[in-house]
Amino acid sequence: MKTLEKKRKRTEELLRESEKRFLYIAENALEWIWEVDPRGKYTYASPVVEKILGYKPGEILKKYFYDLFHPEERKKLKKVAFAVFARKKPFREFINRNVHRNGKIVWLSTSGVPIFDEKKNFLGYRGADIDITERKEIEEELRKQKHALEQKNVALSEIVRQIEVEKSKIKDDIAANVNELLLPILAKLKIKKATRKYVDLLQYHLEELTSSFGRKITEKSVKLTSREIEICSMVKAGLTSKEISDLLNISYQTVEKHRRNIRHKVGISNKDINLTSFLHTL
Repeated sequence: MKTLEKKRKRTEELLRESEKRFLYIAENALEWIWEVDPRGKYTYASPVVEKILGYKPGEILKKYFYDLFHPEERKKLKKVAFAVFARKKPFREFINRNVHRNGKIVWLSTSGVPIFDEKKNFLGYRGADIDITERKEIEEELRKQKHALEQKNVALSEIVRQIEVEKSKIKDDIAANVNELLLPILAKLKIKKATRKYVDLLQYHLEELTSSFGRKITEKSVKLTSREIEICSMVKAGLTSKEISDLLNISYQTVEKHRRNIRHKVGISNKDINLTSFLHTL
């Protein structure tokens, strides 16, 4: 009997020493150390909880672990936590959003192990919480920056696309102006005794090389003939019907007929719109 009593006392002494070591470690650790019973009510809370959540350890002992969760997540996290309790297995890095006593958000990373008595009865969980609020804030800031960068990339891609469209448009405009306006003038300049008017006309269209006039005046929907396109370029350059008839070696009446046809095809035949002014809008 004496031997059994000695063993019992020794066991109790070892248990007290173990509890003392646990309390020393728990109350000097940087993490918040805690214990909860099978219902999730706190049975121990180390002093660090006041620094992390603003509650004194004695106040925490009146609460259940889910009381500290953010209201928006309380129901979901409570369900997840009790599913973990039901397995009675260790868990690590259970990330949860909590509310500080002053109302601010505190993110915690929770790890825990189940507690059993000598008869293997489940007594609850013992664990530790690490404050990861700063890490989560950095992650959120990086997420925002990433989103902003993605938005800028989308905007930049659109700008690049618009530039490519404009480049293609300018290329088409130059090709149309060269083929439909400049080459016919150059052909006239090859004629012996070409007048100064053709030189002036060439200079004018060189200055207008990147305009959209050549492309728009040659669109299939307008259906102008090559002669009418040639006359359009001269009218736009400011030449009169008399000057055009002299340059093209055709009658004045023919030029006027072409002008009437042009007005009809571009849709201004019955409108009080000057042809020269209209061509400048293209």
